[in-house]
Parts: sequence; structure tokens; C-alpha cells
Amino acid sequence: MAARSLGCADAPSTAPTAPFPSSTAPTDQYPSPSLDAVDEARLDALLAAMSLSDKVGQMFQIDWRILRPAATGNPLKSAAHSLVRALFPRLASSAFFHDEQRPLTESDAAALASRGVGSVLGGGGAAPRPNRPSQWREQSRALQAAAGRSHARVPLLIGNDSVHGQNNLRHATLFPHHIGLGCMRDAAGAPDVELVERLAALAAAESHACGVNWMFTPCVAVPQDVRWGRTFEGFSEDPALVAALGAATVRGVQRQPFPMAACLKHWVGDGGTRFGTGTDSFAWAGGEGHILDQGDALLDEAELRARHVAAYVPALRAGALTVMASYSSWNGVKLHASSYLLTTVLKGELGFRGLVVSDYNAVQQCAPSFDEAVVACVLAGVDMVMTSGGLWGDLGWEEQIEAVEAAVRRGQLPLRRVDDAVRRILRVKAALGLLEPRPAHPPASVGCASHRELARRAVRQSLVLLKNERRALPLAAAAPLYVGGAGADDLGMQCGGWSIEWLGFRGNDATAGTTIWGGVAAVCRRSQRLPAAAAEAAGWHAAARRCLAAPLGGTPPMDDAATVLLVLGEAPYAEGAGDAKEVCLSPSDARLVDAVANGRRKVVVVLLCGRPLAVPPATLDQIDALLVAWLPGTEGAGVADGLFGFSALNGKLSFSWPRDSSQPLREQREQGDGALFSRGFGLELAAVSS
Repeated sequence: MAARSLGCADAPSTAPTAPFPSSTAPTDQYPSPSLDAVDEARLDALLAAMSLSDKVGQMFQIDWRILRPAATGNPLKSAAHSLVRALFPRLASSAFFHDEQRPLTESDAAALASRGVGSVLGGGGAAPRPNRPSQWREQSRALQAAAGRSHARVPLLIGNDSVHGQNNLRHATLFPHHIGLGCMRDAAGAPDVELVERLAALAAAESHACGVNWMFTPCVAVPQDVRWGRTFEGFSEDPALVAALGAATVRGVQRQPFPMAACLKHWVGDGGTRFGTGTDSFAWAGGEGHILDQGDALLDEAELRARHVAAYVPALRAGALTVMASYSSWNGVKLHASSYLLTTVLKGELGFRGLVVSDYNAVQQCAPSFDEAVVACVLAGVDMVMTSGGLWGDLGWEEQIEAVEAAVRRGQLPLRRVDDAVRRILRVKAALGLLEPRPAHPPASVGCASHRELARRAVRQSLVLLKNERRALPLAAAAPLYVGGAGADDLGMQCGGWSIEWLGFRGNDATAGTTIWGGVAAVCRRSQRLPAAAAEAAGWHAAARRCLAAPLGGTPPMDDAATVLLVLGEAPYAEGAGDAKEVCLSPSDARLVDAVANGRRKVVVVLLCGRPLAVPPATLDQIDALLVAWLPGTEGAGVADGLFGFSALNGKLSFSWPRDSSQPLREQREQGDGALFSRGFGLELAAVSS
């Protein structure tokens, strides 16, 4: 089934309701853009009219933040701003950075015209200020106007990650990350391919509202080691499930009445890297270093093809227009420099006719100098270079373009390879209809009620119930309930990485949405928060017991027979910053469970996590109900829906669950004593009749 365009004009919703309105099914109203339908003679004519400078400019995608006057005048200040925004978002909103935050104007983007740049992107967390769709559209119009003044007058591809909604946009609808979508089941118990498609259409609609026409999704990695900080970007450890949901995402993104390209990433094998081979470049962001991210997939070709390449095939057949190369290596060879995998396999055997884009500044990793690296990568099959363009004090984007032109003139880079790359770029733009005048499609209303309801439905269906003893679930709306844990009232923890900022955020100020506490409180009038001191004292078991047994600041002592709901899990992270040597419930979370459990109280735990977390057996024994919510996004009321039985719980694990931290690898969980919970496991609980 094809995805429909999602336009709406309602106001955002917050409180849970029951029963729920059904969502309209997708339709086949809009065809998928086809690379095979492009008029190649038209591309011949365009190429013939282009100079070498025009062609090379098309091969570059630059981070639009480098075009800001403050960035071009003071790159160190711009780099400092990006770092401050990642670590201290409130400080980054100060007047000191005001000039760097406003939308770009045509004047700012004038250099695009002189160089004929083919694409721009905003890296993780990039946004004009105020961070509203109208400001995004204003900036996108300015960028396209600048491109229209170039010699070739070829429109831009404007890229954005949009991995679980338009995740750089404040007040956007953010639905569960891929790992949660892999757990969703439809009424027949099968993976909910249709809902994944509709969520992709939602993300496309809210991205289009910002002038974006290229989304860097889906991630079709097949993570094999849950210590990897990008595990949550994968649908599953099972390539067949990844393949099905990846293809659904492509259909949802691209079958629209407006131009929108999907991007399969990261070609190929990034989910199979060996522990200890990863990068150490994320230490500043909390990464432990040399673990998995950007590491080496030490696999024979048969396994690479069966487990990792196979996940791409249905999505390519679904018409994906673009593919992003991986930072990682295969048996010591960087993917960006692998002509065998990029050209022989992807473009040759699999017949991919779209464009291959590099990852952010990944080309520079392939040789000591940019000149050497870019030649190696383009010869291998990279068609477009994604670059910060000097934003971090590295080689400027104009110098990078000049380096490619010089390589062609020296004969190091054949013109026929440049022509092939540019033809692929133009073919994608033609398939999207960018090369012909077309009426503008009105933008969708961002964060509207119907979008949030669809995301909330996804949250409900992604919940996986691992344990339910003493009939702890469903919760009774009329019974007293104590709610605590770091994730109970924290939108940032719900959303995870790639949410407003690259590394995510903490608290409730960065965007709009409903926390799990907000959803619970709207249903259960007798719910109350655990005393803050109790949570803080969880590091000292005896002190926590005293806090829970005696009144604190006017808060009455907890009822010994009450139910306690704890929302626990991981703080937000992204990429290598989330690599970890051990993946398990934190000691402080385990101590909090121990502190509230007394044998009479029912303890319900909701886990917010980007991967399976090993739970100590003694802690698991004290938990009556264990519900995994993954990284559900902005619609925490969907978790409350499942807790109170307003919706059935029928999600199934897309990753096997380790018994302890000694089972991070899929193959370890499939041997010996096996996993604590196997892939496909999930208790079912019917909805409570209204």
C-alpha cells in the first residue's frame, strides 16, 4: 500500500483518551518517482551545457551553517557555537549567537550561485531561529533562489536527517526511533509495515513544510552488537525485518505530491563492526572510544551479503533515489574508498542508478590529505561529497571544490567519472521533478493533532511487555500510584538522540509533547510523584528506605501496598557517543528498584532505551511488570495508553534480550543458555473494555 500525504490544520493534542479514533489507511494516490522514467536525452543536453566548474559544484553538499556571515567571518566562533549548542542549548539561544541563528538570505547564499553547488544540508541540530517552519521555508527559498542564479540554474537538493520525524524542528511530531518501529505488530500479529509507511509519510510532510526535499532515512543497518551507539537506528538484528521496513519507509517518504527523496544508509555493514575497532573521535561527547562506531566489519563476503547487503535489496527495488556510504570499513578498507562495494556491487550487480552521497566529512578519513581522499572516494563511486565545508576549522568548501577541479585537470580524476556522478545527481533531481516548473504544494501543519495521534498509535504498538506478574498491568485508573525515575517527566529522555540536537536534550523545554508522567496523570487522578529526595537518595540504599518510610516536606509516606511506576533507562546519545563497553541497567536505577520494593508493593518498570539493557537477576525478581518503551518520541501518552489498558499490548522484540552484559552479540544470545528473551518474544495483554 502506498503512503498518503499527511496534511492537517488541527492544534496539538496532549491528554490520553479512550477509545481511540482509527487512522485513515494509506492510498495509491501518488506514484513513486522513478529513475528509469527520466529522459536521459535531457540529461545529455544539460551535461553538454555545463562547464567543469558547474559539474564539480553539483558534486558537493555543504552544511548551510557555513554560509552564515558569522561563520565565514569567524569560523572559530561558528565552531564554538555548534559545540555550545550541543552541550548547553539554553546558552546557545543567547544574543551572542543571534546573528548565526537567523535564516539565511539570498545575499548570504550568493556563493552557491558562483560555485553551482548541488546540495546543502543542516547537520544534527541545525536550525534557523526562531525554529519554526516559516523560518525554515524562508531560508529554503533563499537557498533555491541563489541556486537559480548559477550558470547551470539547477535547483538544490536540501537535506535533513528526519530520522523519526523532522527532528531538527521545534514542535515537530517525533515518533519512535527505528528500534521501536521494528517491534510494532498489526492486528494479524505481523510487522506493521503499513504503519511504518504512514509514519514515513508524516515525517516527509513535516520536512516538506520546512522546504526540505531530501531525507536521510531509512537506516537499514542490521546491528549485531548492542554496545553500538547506533543500535536504536536499526529496525532489528534480523535482516529480513530490516528489509521489509526499510522498503516501507522508502515508499512512505517518496510517494508524495511534493518532491522528497529517501536515502538508504549506511552502505554497508556498519551494523557488523568488530568490538575494539571503532573510532575514538567522540571522547568529547562522552564516548568511551575504540569500541564499535565507524569501526571495521571483519566479515567474509558471504556473511556481508547475507546479513547486511540483503537488507538493502527490497528498499532499492522500492525505488530509493539515494544511498549514503558508511563511515565504517570492511576488512580494513574504508567503505567510501571501496570501488568493489560502491561500484561493482551497488551500482553494478544491484543496478542502482541513483546517487551515492558520502557521510558528513567522511571523505577526509580516507587519506592524509583531502586532495588524495576525494580522488580515491570519487573513483570508488561516491557521487556527492557531504562536507561541513570549514565549519569546524577544516578545509573550506570552496577549496574542496577547487581540489576536485584541479584533480580533473591533472588527469587524476577522469572527466567521464565526473560526468557519471553528475548525471546521477541530475537524474535524481529530474525524477523528483525539480528540473521542471511545478506548482508548489501547500505545507502541512507541523505537530498537529492527527500527526500526533498517528505517532501515539506507533508508541502504543511499539511497547513490548517482558514480564507481568501479580496482574501488575493493566494499572487501575482509580487506584493510588506513585511515579518516579529519571525518565518519568523528561521529553528528552523519551526522544533520545537525533532530537532537536544531534546528541538529544534533557528536560521538557526544547520541544512540545507529552511526557509519560503527563499521560499517566491525565488518567490517574490519584497518581503522585515519588519524593525527589527518594530518587536522589537511591545511590544510598538505607537513606532511600528512610525517605520512603517517613514524610518528606509535607509528602505523606508511601502506602506499603501501593503500586509504584518507575521510568528508567538511558540518557540520550548519538553515534559513537553512545558506544559502551557494557550495556545494562544503571546501578542507580537498580538501587531505586530495590529501594521501593517491599514485597507488598507492585513495582512496574518502563524502560526508555535505545537497545536491550541487561537487568540484574535480583533486580528483575523485584519487578512485577517490565514494559520496554524504547525511545518513543514526543507522544508519551501512548505509553500511558498501554499501561492502563486503553490499548492492547502486543509488541514483539526485534532484538533478542541479553541475560547479562556478557551477551552483547546476537550470536552469543543464540548460543549456550540463550537470550533471556528471544527475538519475537512479547507477552500479550488485551485492551480493557470501555
